[in-house]
Amino acid sequence: MSEPSPAPGVSRDRFVTTDLAEAEHFLRRNYTDLSLQVADRQDFRFGHDTTAATDLAISRLSSSVAFTTHAAPLDHVVVVDVRAGAVTWTTRGHGAVPVAAGDIGLNPLATGYRTTVEPGDVDMVVLDPVRVADYAAHTCGIPAEDLVFTGQSPLSPRLARHWRATNAHVRRGVLGDPLLAGEPIVRDHAFRLLACALLAMFPNTGLEAVTDPHDGGAAGDVGEATLREVVDYLHHHAGDPTGPAEIAGIADAPYLDVTASLRRRRGTHPAELLWHARLLGAHRDLRDADPATVAEGDAARAVAAVAARWGFDRPRAFGVAYRMLTGGETPEHTLRR
Repeated sequence: MSEPSPAPGVSRDRFVTTDLAEAEHFLRRNYTDLSLQVADRQDFRFGHDTTAATDLAISRLSSSVAFTTHAAPLDHVVVVDVRAGAVTWTTRGHGAVPVAAGDIGLNPLATGYRTTVEPGDVDMVVLDPVRVADYAAHTCGIPAEDLVFTGQSPLSPRLARHWRATNAHVRRGVLGDPLLAGEPIVRDHAFRLLACALLAMFPNTGLEAVTDPHDGGAAGDVGEATLREVVDYLHHHAGDPTGPAEIAGIADAPYLDVTASLRRRRGTHPAELLWHARLLGAHRDLRDADPATVAEGDAARAVAAVAARWGFDRPRAFGVAYRMLTGGETPEHTLRR
């Protein structure tokens, strides 16, 4: 059963069945080639509720009985957060990897495996592996094809809590808000938030590269003329989805070299420059808006729409930053002037 899309670029789907064959077909269509087996067909009830954008999906899977799948290797990254029940993956190389209720795990990626799911609920985040690898290449300084996850369990409880908070923000605060979810710049940022949390949480070759104490290689220097091009690009394209890949492309240099050079020469970071340019863009839009077009009582919604247009997905934080920019003036006051 499908629901209308809450915003362009986002879809919501809810699937519920008591038929084993239908559940197996659904899992094959959405994940990978597999076979599904249950011990108790009579009480079988399977549910899958998903909110998805182009490169990510956030789902909750529920089952009334235990089931087992024998699956081919996945072609996407899947992080599971077991809310009730348990999940166990069994592979030839790593044996059994259990994920109990309250724990988080990374689905096996490069090999076929068996999954046993106990009755309960499992939250899942699915990310495009090509884009994750590209993000790792620019932020960790490794070739994209060299990204390998070497563990399936979080490195610390603190990182697991950060993942849950990021997931909740993207699920409810971004994809769950039609105003925000309809903005490509916000969806792009949401993906990178999840990719960053993913790479920090699970052991992987990208993380090893940036935390290796024996890697003393200094970042390369990017000339002043190139830095001016980068700054100019961030200023004039602040309203577009922009990340490490775009910045590296403009500079024709590794992203890490660009960030290091900006720190040395200007005491700033591309993210800071982009954030400030977007704040200025929101200020211009509010200043230039015709207050006569804003109905009485709709100022807050008009401000929220402008903030979303410029990639600000936390209204309260936007209001604080805006007042700092304008010397205390609120976005609503600017709109009414």
